Amino acid sequence: MPQARLSSTDTALFALSLALGSAAADLRAQEAAQRAHPSPDAGVRALGAATPIDLPELGGAPAQFDAAVLAPLPSLYLARELDAAGLLRTAELVAGLFASGAITAPLEPQVGRTLHDFWQARHHRLGEQERSHLFAQVFEGTGFEAGMRRVCLALVAMADNAGVEDLRESVGLEQAALSLADGLWPSISGMVAFAARDVIEALGVASRVLREKSLQAAFGVQDLWSLVATTQRAQGTSERSARDHVDRGRNGMVVLRWLAGAASHGARLDLADAQAESVISAAQRWLLASGEAAP
Repeated sequence: MPQARLSSTDTALFALSLALGSAAADLRAQEAAQRAHPSPDAGVRALGAATPIDLPELGGAPAQFDAAVLAPLPSLYLARELDAAGLLRTAELVAGLFASGAITAPLEPQVGRTLHDFWQARHHRLGEQERSHLFAQVFEGTGFEAGMRRVCLALVAMADNAGVEDLRESVGLEQAALSLADGLWPSISGMVAFAARDVIEALGVASRVLREKSLQAAFGVQDLWSLVATTQRAQGTSERSARDHVDRGRNGMVVLRWLAGAASHGARLDLADAQAESVISAAQRWLLASGEAAP
């Protein structure tokens, strides 16, 4: 787990209190000198001669925003949304049906082997409850949804700038992005990153096997997300909601990849950068998939 550190706000307030304490000590010393040698304008000279208050910068990224710490975040978010779409539940259900002999339609040999291996390995990967706990550790209780929405709105606000930086919008994006990173970074430990790899690998296998046309034909559907919806109706997962989760995952991953790289140097978006357009577009698509459009 990462070591406990002061947040950016705590660091700024601590430095500010030290600066104010130093300035107050100087003023007390000068007031004592004034009482010993009074003069008509001594108060004005004492105040003017006081040591300047050296305030720390409030902008910029705190030192704890190491890009390496935040690096697992985009993939972990994609895994969370794909899991919410029902991808792993569907793959495990289909693999169980295959193992029991319930699927009698002819399948490609490689599809059968993959389903068999996937079923056999079910006890060696994180279960649904364990995955839920993993995702909750990072994305719940951290204000993630509200913070992500603020970041996406701030990104979309820069879409009409014609490549010219708007200072107000840039500061708004900086504050939104650093606030989101500040809430997320303490929950991303080495164990979380390790567990995330397990989930992502399982999702990769599930995606590959469920895309197979022979398997889709066995269930009377024509694409992966129709298969997911068919097997997950009891869980309340429709084809539309599954696709919304996928859109959120794909586009949220783009935004969070930008955040992971930019948080360590102030969370600035360079509109001249070729990637800026894709980040802004992903932010808008995330908002739409979340049921809201930017104003």
